[in-house]
Amino acid sequence: MKVAPVLIDLEHVLARVRLVWAEPAAATWMTSANAHLGGARPVDVLTLRGPGPVLEALDAETWGGAA
Repeated sequence: MKVAPVLIDLEHVLARVRLVWAEPAAATWMTSANAHLGGARPVDVLTLRGPGPVLEALDAETWGGAA
């Protein structure tokens, strides 16, 4: 795994999360189990599958989507 693309993805996702929640809530969201991700932590899904599923989960929570 190349580190630079993962860090770029992480920064992008964190920027989006911080538009919704301030710290420390943003960090808590990234490191807590998430129903939209099947109980996985967003930070883990980001590392394994990329930013797409994490951003979809964020959008679902932001716009009130059901898990």
